[in-house]
Amino acid sequence: MHVLVLPSWYRTPECPWSGIFFENHAVALARAGARVGVAFVERRSLRSLSPANVGESHFQVARSEERGVTALRLKGWNTLGQTLPGAKIWAVMSERLVRTYVQRFGVPDVLHAHAALWAGTVAVRMGRILSRPSVVTEHSSLVLRGDLEPRERREAARVYCEADQILAVSEPLLAAVGSVAGGRRGRVVPNAVDCEFFTRPPVARRQSPFTFLSACNLVAGKRLDHLIRAFATASQIRSDLRVVIVGAGPEEGALRRLAQACGVAPLVTFAGGLPPEGVRERMWNANALVLSSAAETFGVVVVEALATGIPVISTRCGGPEDIVEPGLGLLVNRDDEEGLAKAMLDIAGQSYSEGALRDRMMARYSFEKVARDLLSVYGTLAARGRW
Repeated sequence: MHVLVLPSWYRTPECPWSGIFFENHAVALARAGARVGVAFVERRSLRSLSPANVGESHFQVARSEERGVTALRLKGWNTLGQTLPGAKIWAVMSERLVRTYVQRFGVPDVLHAHAALWAGTVAVRMGRILSRPSVVTEHSSLVLRGDLEPRERREAARVYCEADQILAVSEPLLAAVGSVAGGRRGRVVPNAVDCEFFTRPPVARRQSPFTFLSACNLVAGKRLDHLIRAFATASQIRSDLRVVIVGAGPEEGALRRLAQACGVAPLVTFAGGLPPEGVRERMWNANALVLSSAAETFGVVVVEALATGIPVISTRCGGPEDIVEPGLGLLVNRDDEEGLAKAMLDIAGQSYSEGALRDRMMARYSFEKVARDLLSVYGTLAARGRW
């Protein structure tokens, strides 16, 4: 099986963890024995423009081997920003890169795009040209929230209707895709999580102080202000509670000031942005994860935390509702700070089996499980004579 993965966004020197979900899908397939390639047009920010960086990125095609996957990148610059004309130019450049990939490595059996806008546009067009099926997995929170602009919605609807298979990473997102696609049915194949990396800690966790972890970009949509206010309420009842916030972003200053104003600054640690090893270590030293987001299409950090053996608290914000089943943690309504504070106290007073939490994640979200699901999708297309 030869699969060409077309990500709508992916790792760049400035954003080394962008598109990690897409990369994990590709790596999972490769480890399952598929031949996997990635074709991606980089659009580095002009803010990083310098003579040295121009030497690294001057619209050349570069090949690399990344975690067992052959990646072909057109290393360019983002000259038109996040505009519709810029997206269309990116799609044209991506089509040319796919043609280059075919010349070098042959015609793939299937083109798998991540997100309809705009890799999906490339996948359905090149699928027709190459007489190969196109699969589109949706990840976009804009689709989940119904925030697509009219032209974007029309293009997404066209992609969903022309793709040979639509996938989404959670049931709430699949329902949103169906509303855009005029009711066309798809199926859920979740994100893959590297459960061999996110493991239980090498030594037993400390139970006191009881530490809540939040790991995300520090942006308004993550609603960390709700977490801090809820924690302030909970800490008035239990003095042995702590919060560690991993991540960086424009809201950090405001969040630090809020913690100070709520009187919990000494109990809240801002750990900054960390590589995966640092995030895993923080999970090993935590007792529960809290996700307070307004909207999440999946919730990879929730699965990662559970795979290390800690329960989770999440808002009902989309994808986590698929993940947090009874026995794995607690769900609270968005904007319910009182409910979030109560959940923090409740989960601090309960006990969970680290092994049971991990086993349930392995069964649902490991590389092996997700790769089997994806190969099943491709096999169904093959049985229909799609190639």
